[in-house]
Amino acid sequence: LPQVLKEFTKAAIRKQPADLLLWSAEYFESLATGKTAAAPPSRIPTANTEAGAPASLAAADAASSEPLTQDALKALYQDICNAGTTVDVAAANAAAKKHAIPEQNVTDVIALGDFQTAVPTVPFLTLLCTTLQPGLKETLMLLASLSDDALPSQSFVEAYQCLAALEELAAEKIDAVSSAAPAGGTLSSADILELIQTEP
Repeated sequence: LPQVLKEFTKAAIRKQPADLLLWSAEYFESLATGKTAAAPPSRIPTANTEAGAPASLAAADAASSEPLTQDALKALYQDICNAGTTVDVAAANAAAKKHAIPEQNVTDVIALGDFQTAVPTVPFLTLLCTTLQPGLKETLMLLASLSDDALPSQSFVEAYQCLAALEELAAEKIDAVSSAAPAGGTLSSADILELIQTEP
């Protein structure tokens, strides 16, 4: 069951169905009959996106009266990164609540990341960032912004690997980019843009 729910969450994030319940019913019906999940209805803009833009994790949160904001993410980034490389699920939930991160977003991220008891802080923040900025490059640019354009190199590697796995990039590409990142120091937006162009 956990693996089925994880794959369902990943598919929902990728497809961005306008009607999540209808798409979910079609998804599980297709899964039961061995067919590819049906194409979803068109995407919808939410408070987290410009009209016509992909909504990413926001699809499940569209009805929220308190949408996720970049200011809330930045406060969480500053708070949770000081807590270490991992926190427990309760601490992650408490930090998110403290900074008014919508509960649905946190629930989705914990399910997608398959975080059981320990929550790795960088992947947790990275997946939350996909709510506002879908797409690998856009999410990394948001992370750089949250770090005041000084993202630690190790954090970049963790974030890139998390997003690349979600987008199912080739292992050779992931290894090439990860290996090209400096061993220490920080990266600017320009550094990140250059690194993600690295070819195997």
